[in-house]
Amino acid sequence: PPARGREPTEAPAAADLVERLPEGNCSLDLEGRFTYVSATAAVLLGGRIPELIGTRPWQSLSWCADSAFEDCYRGAVGSRKPAYFTAMRPPDRWLAFELYPDGSGVSVRVSPTSPGLAAQAGPARTEMFPGEPIPLGEVYQVLHLAAALSEAVGVRDVVDLITEEMLPAFGARTVALLTAEDGRMRVIGRRGYNPRLLEHFDGAPLTCQAPAVRVLATGRPAFFATFEELSRAYPPAPRQQGLHAWAFLPLITSGRPVGTCVFAFDRPHPFPEQERVVFTALAGLIAQALDRARLYDASQELAQTLQAALLPDSLPDLPGLDVAARYLPGARGMDIGGDFYDLVRVDDTTAAAFIGDVQGHNVTAAAL
Repeated sequence: PPARGREPTEAPAAADLVERLPEGNCSLDLEGRFTYVSATAAVLLGGRIPELIGTRPWQSLSWCADSAFEDCYRGAVGSRKPAYFTAMRPPDRWLAFELYPDGSGVSVRVSPTSPGLAAQAGPARTEMFPGEPIPLGEVYQVLHLAAALSEAVGVRDVVDLITEEMLPAFGARTVALLTAEDGRMRVIGRRGYNPRLLEHFDGAPLTCQAPAVRVLATGRPAFFATFEELSRAYPPAPRQQGLHAWAFLPLITSGRPVGTCVFAFDRPHPFPEQERVVFTALAGLIAQALDRARLYDASQELAQTLQAALLPDSLPDLPGLDVAARYLPGARGMDIGGDFYDLVRVDDTTAAAFIGDVQGHNVTAAAL
């Protein structure tokens, strides 16, 4: 449920409440950065509050550099379930960490413990982080897709990679990619989906309660192992021939919604926690690549329009001459440059052809 509104006076009262508690407390955002650190937490962690705020524990605290710290945090964010682990701060101080995640971040409680207690399970109100390893094949797919997306240039390249690479990697039957444009959802890529089904989402307002739209508004992925689960969450959901499970992944980068990626499976799919973590990680990669590709396409369209506007639409008809022109920039990338040409009729028997070059191959050169 949405959080209730907060009164301005509540912030210092909440901070005072936390500071009076005997254990250390801190808060991390969805990117893993400290947003609040109590004085007791700073002492236990061995850092200074001004130096911790805005940083990630595994980057600002040398003794947290082990990947296990980040793995526990990512696991809690991906599963939305409490997690518990212990760690030793050198030289011999043992600390117990309790993680409580939701859609806005993770609350962390830090308390001293002992080596004997560190080997025991956490408090009854928390759950042990399962610690099940992600299958090596899925890790490879993440790395492979990350490398491929880093080379994708335009939106079409990103769409092709997602629809061609990810379906076989995760055993999904269909995939659809939607973006948020002018307050509405737009389908920009699909594979395996019935086009008539996607027409229901194409153009849907961002206030719609459909899962593909809702996950973008909340920033939380949604997994439905069966159609019954989907139907309970969204009663208007139409039954889709041959589809029985769905993963709706919000594509968000730098806090901005970019779109939604939807995977569907041809049989019920339980979505274990480690797989949800992989899907969440992939959503971040896709969001960054898609946002970068949209900016590239917009820049390229702008530059090409500018370049074309400064070149002649047609060449004059000259008796006795067949004339033609071809413009092909030598630089790769945006396909623009600072070059120009024209053919000018001087008199009945004379024409002047010229080619010019402004140094550079970018928007500035084209404008000049």
